[in-house]
Amino acid sequence: MLDREALIAPLLLNYDDNPEEGVAVFRRVIEVGFPGVSDHPDVLMVLGLQLMATNQLDEAEATLRQVLALSPSHVASRYNLGLLLFQQKRLQEAQVVLREVLELDPQHVSALINLANVMRDQMQREAAQALIRQAAALDPANYLPASFELFEALYAIHSTDETIFACARRASDLRSAGLQTARQMPLAKPWRKGLRPLRVGFVSGDLKTHPVGYFLQDWLPCVDALRMTLFAFSMCESQDVVAQKLRGQFAAWTDIRRLPDDEVAKLVADLQIDVLIDLSGHTDMNRLPLFARRAAPIQISWLGWYATTGVVNMDYFLTDLISSPKASAAQHSERLLYLPSTRLCLCEPIFAPPVRPLPALQKRHITFGSLQALVKITDATLALWRAVLETIPSAHLQIRCPQFAQEASLALFQRRVADCGLPLARIELLPPVLYVSYLDSYQSLDLILDTIPFTGGTTTAEALWMGVPTLTLRGNTLIARQGASLMTAAGLADWVASSQDEYIAKALHWSEHTAELAALRMSLRDKVRASPLFDSPRFARAFTQAVELAVGQQNGC
Repeated sequence: MLDREALIAPLLLNYDDNPEEGVAVFRRVIEVGFPGVSDHPDVLMVLGLQLMATNQLDEAEATLRQVLALSPSHVASRYNLGLLLFQQKRLQEAQVVLREVLELDPQHVSALINLANVMRDQMQREAAQALIRQAAALDPANYLPASFELFEALYAIHSTDETIFACARRASDLRSAGLQTARQMPLAKPWRKGLRPLRVGFVSGDLKTHPVGYFLQDWLPCVDALRMTLFAFSMCESQDVVAQKLRGQFAAWTDIRRLPDDEVAKLVADLQIDVLIDLSGHTDMNRLPLFARRAAPIQISWLGWYATTGVVNMDYFLTDLISSPKASAAQHSERLLYLPSTRLCLCEPIFAPPVRPLPALQKRHITFGSLQALVKITDATLALWRAVLETIPSAHLQIRCPQFAQEASLALFQRRVADCGLPLARIELLPPVLYVSYLDSYQSLDLILDTIPFTGGTTTAEALWMGVPTLTLRGNTLIARQGASLMTAAGLADWVASSQDEYIAKALHWSEHTAELAALRMSLRDKVRASPLFDSPRFARAFTQAVELAVGQQNGC
């Protein structure tokens, strides 16, 4: 018995720093087949976690199911199986497993929160909210329910900058308890323009094939090395083609996934970073507590987040005047720092085929489209699209969505569409395609109908590249104004509606002016290529000037 316990104890140590080693250790133990150890539920569960950490998901699932076959009441394994299914977007299966966890342990806060995430991703928002309230009541100090509420506010049609600010402050206060007192820090060396380059660090979990990566990769090479030296602090292990391209643009690239905040702060200090830029906000793999503790003299939020962070020690929020009007300044914990045209600059998409003529010329009817994630297609969006289709009886709507690859998610959405009164006969629901074919899928669309209030970003820019403009509605928050910012930067401000009635009227106008729309389509790629939205050298200069301005203000020069 003592031998068995002595063998098990070291196996249950934390292998997070080296999951590959963890997998190897557990496999050796299982191969030996020591009785009571190789089939011990806790040992197998930790092996399952290490397999998850090394992205061996099929084997991880099999291992966790093996635990449950041995010990059906093993709550931790059942919970981690639910988490694995959720990460794979097998939402219906994840829902069943997480509910089983709650039957075994009704006070399992993490299961409540992740079941709420599953329900939200299936657009069952009221059920998700009820679960989150239950989790918050069980664990008032847990920041995750507050973070969930913050994200929900981004998708709520009646949200304002003020309501989102309140949610962000609460989530940030809970996440960074005790660190939220504003602290100043001098620059490591005095800086004046022209004397030495600024040392600028980027913190992100998305330096890879991801919208953040797409919005970085083309302009970073255009940065003047005499004015800025760039450093990456990555929360991502990806080695994909975008990550490899980005790596070459930084003087140093540091993996900080497993480093505690105090070690990262020391690293930032040792590298004499002047400006630390957060690219994640409250999204996955963020390091907001690092910023809350004041890791660098000047700290800026930008790109990967769509609102104020609520972090007291975040000095600036980098944006543009359409995304963040000056009147919204009071609803930020940061000072607004403006770029002249757009807060976003996309790279020219790869695998982009030539633009083909407007489909409506051949079909004799307009085809609207959307390629957004399911979570953005809110009830308010469906109601607006229904009004458009009712106004234009000949129009069709094509929705291509990643979640439609799963029959259960597709069936749920079909029921939502029917319940919202949309004409099913004129709506086509399509599964996702590989990226090499993704841009070509725009060829069947005449124009994009933007979602509300969470508007498109990368998809809007990619659609423009394919000659397909987006009809967007300017809303009450930054994310609700993102479409307006993008379309204005592309030189298409007349595609921005100020009300739902104007949105419907513009849709009707373009359905009746297909010759004009056809001409725009064939000229649009050249138009946007020359616009601030794709002008990488111009954006690099504007970004550098904005950061220098922030440093100058802080430095009193």
